[in-house]
Amino acid sequence: MTVADGVAELPRSRGLFGIGLLISAMLAGCGASASSAPPSAIPKLTITARANGYDVQPTTPLPAGTVELDLRNSSRLPVEFIFGSPLGSTTLAQVRATVTSGSLDRLQQQVEFGLGWALPPTQAQTLFLTYRASTNFVLSLISLGPNTPVQAAQGFLAQFTVRGTPAKAQPQPSVAGTLTVTGHSVSVPDGFGKGTFAMLNTDASAGHELSFFRFTGAAHPLSEVVAAFGAVGQATGPAPPTGPPPDQALGLQGLGSAQPLPADGCSCIMGSRVLGTFALSPGTYVVLGTGYDPTTKALEATEGIAAEFSVK
Repeated sequence: MTVADGVAELPRSRGLFGIGLLISAMLAGCGASASSAPPSAIPKLTITARANGYDVQPTTPLPAGTVELDLRNSSRLPVEFIFGSPLGSTTLAQVRATVTSGSLDRLQQQVEFGLGWALPPTQAQTLFLTYRASTNFVLSLISLGPNTPVQAAQGFLAQFTVRGTPAKAQPQPSVAGTLTVTGHSVSVPDGFGKGTFAMLNTDASAGHELSFFRFTGAAHPLSEVVAAFGAVGQATGPAPPTGPPPDQALGLQGLGSAQPLPADGCSCIMGSRVLGTFALSPGTYVVLGTGYDPTTKALEATEGIAAEFSVK
């Protein structure tokens, strides 16, 4: 699947510096390995964001095991696809009532969140997740203004179910490489951006937000990029920093952000591991840690989670 370059911006969410919309692929694996298999061998779930909410197909339960999950944004606004599992006996109706009331702090008592993606308008992303039998929610918590309800209260909230047990030795898509995140670094494998790749967070103590950008003109040194984003990240108070945002100032096209990449690279809430297939256009890119270190309060790109890579 070809993922076209796109530009968008997310508001700050749960202390994270939301900059791009997710078009990246990630691995939140629980130790499983991947082997070659045609995509047709894997059941598919399509979640399409339309003007008034999600359309989920099929509506019938999916078999446990690996699922091809196609996310599509057919709306004119950025939309998130955040996945989670109910805590206790939480129902979809209860989650809907919570987001409609605006009491978003209660969500942490109702839903155990796993992985999240966001897409700009007209874009799509194919992921591969391995599920055990479970009930699963998908929702968007984007708010387009200080007094605007989150998108989940406007129809971007849905549920799907998985039943049965995974088939033994179920084949998986072939993986071209793994992007690895540690507490203070990120490494990008050769050839990243063309094919199916995994992303793995080996930090056992925290999740990390990663954002991807492409230079639209001449590339700037990585140190300059990190310094520009770090200066904005340290800004406090209600007034935004003066001057253009760092991506505009440096000629960077925002491609997406993982929010967050879970600790240990594992989303065992859903029994899932995630792979993504995409094709980025040729150019020079940077990947930045755009979450905040909870101890130092610094933008994580300034603490080493930053790298430059090329796509040919």
